[in-house]
Amino acid sequence: KKDNEAEAGNNDEESDSNNINTTSTITDALLLDDKSQNTPNCYGSNEEIGNKFNTSSPCSSSHEKNETSATYIGLILHNRPYRLFLMSYIISNIGDWLTYVSSIELIERILIMSSGDDKESTEEEENNKKYISYLVLFRLLPYLILSPLGGVIADAHDRRKSMIILDSIASFLPFIFLLAVYCSSIQLVFLATFLQSSRAAMFEPIRSAIVPLLVMEDEEKLKKATTLTMLSWSVMTSVGSMLGGYLVSTIGIVGCYFIDSLTFVVSAFLLLIMGGHWDVSSIKSTESKEEEEIEIEIEIDIERNQGMKAKVTYLLETVWDMTVGGANYIRKSSFWPIVLIKASSSLIYGGADVLNVSFSENVQTTDTTTDNNNYFDEEAIHSRRLGLLFSGVGLGCLIGPFLADPFIKMKHPHTLLDACILAFLAQAIGCLGMGYFQESFYCTVIYTSIRSAGSMNAWMYSSLLLQIYSKPDMLGRVMAVDYALALTSEASSAMLAGTLLDLPQTPYQVSIVLSYIATFFFIVWVLYGIRRRQNTSTS
Repeated sequence: KKDNEAEAGNNDEESDSNNINTTSTITDALLLDDKSQNTPNCYGSNEEIGNKFNTSSPCSSSHEKNETSATYIGLILHNRPYRLFLMSYIISNIGDWLTYVSSIELIERILIMSSGDDKESTEEEENNKKYISYLVLFRLLPYLILSPLGGVIADAHDRRKSMIILDSIASFLPFIFLLAVYCSSIQLVFLATFLQSSRAAMFEPIRSAIVPLLVMEDEEKLKKATTLTMLSWSVMTSVGSMLGGYLVSTIGIVGCYFIDSLTFVVSAFLLLIMGGHWDVSSIKSTESKEEEEIEIEIEIDIERNQGMKAKVTYLLETVWDMTVGGANYIRKSSFWPIVLIKASSSLIYGGADVLNVSFSENVQTTDTTTDNNNYFDEEAIHSRRLGLLFSGVGLGCLIGPFLADPFIKMKHPHTLLDACILAFLAQAIGCLGMGYFQESFYCTVIYTSIRSAGSMNAWMYSSLLLQIYSKPDMLGRVMAVDYALALTSEASSAMLAGTLLDLPQTPYQVSIVLSYIATFFFIVWVLYGIRRRQNTSTS
């Protein structure tokens, strides 16, 4: 059976090589720093790269490489697959933020209606904070459970088709939110949030893993593609959250959920017309070959014992073996500490969503509009304030990469690590300002932007480092572990913030605690950066 499969594999490779243009090579300078540490080029030799990446993308032709300059505008104009991917990502993000803001408002309204006329009671405020913390937890928990599965899907199947399937499923989930509105059920809100986040947990590793395939000509395009993707998230965070706060107060929560469903339909359509073959499962690294041998043994067992139980066992064992293979790959790598950068940063910004809700309600205000006795007018003000805070998050995420970009050199990966380290300093300053300036809501928005600028840089440049160092057929699983750790930390931070607010502590005091955490990790990563440079110089 092994001989037959090997022969069939050789025939497939010969057929693919005749029909698919291979991509141009990534320069050896991409890993200049790690070469001095005797770290092998993660993409292999130049000859191997051409054999590994047989993606039938229009952007892989030499003609387009000569046409396209390494600029943001050039990347969007000349790279059709990436342009459609970016449009899909932007549109789906708008829907995500509409749903998130709507869900927060829906929970608050359900709690107000269930409490009767005594809407200003301390018990109601405590329940509000508690349930918002639960909402954040239900958003983040699926990443811990299902991100590894998303990584396996990214490495084993066509990444574009997998994203289309997940977007199609997501288009039906907003109707569960509509049922929650009809039944005034917080439990249904949590269920719908969990299901929607489960889809996102599998989607994110696939999305991150497809970006290097879309722009494989050189490292500068990889940097710009990753930056553009993250910047688009920043813009949509600002626009989507602000739009969500406005639409909730105008067209209502139900309308926002309908728009969310439509955005996923449009996103799936854009990925569908993108076309191309985005499957790296044919790439066989050492870890992949070991997994293949195990799969062959399992297939033989299935042939001996046909049945649904055997097929399910095969599926579970394959997922488990690929997940373990990815974990072993990270453990044996020289870059494994980088996987912890997002997790460290998430411990700081994870409580931000809980704090934002408190900031929108606990402003030391002279705004006479809050004296209006009409409940819905007050809720509209809170919605707009919450949207303004989320807009500050988006603005910071937009500014951060632009300030750091001139100093980032892909030929010198240590500049990416330096940007991540400075990101923790920005988060410390932002959290300190959020806690210190209690009298002005707009100061809170400004320092929220500074904090989010640091969070964005830590997230984006750590992703770039992992894309540089990881093997193509391992990238999906590496990103899955990265996301799982980050979102676990974010959930822990959200629960910590909610617990501190219930003690009770003010959101300003909690912000000071987060600034201490940010300062601690800044010192830790500074020491790591110094040690890494010393190892580089000695080797």
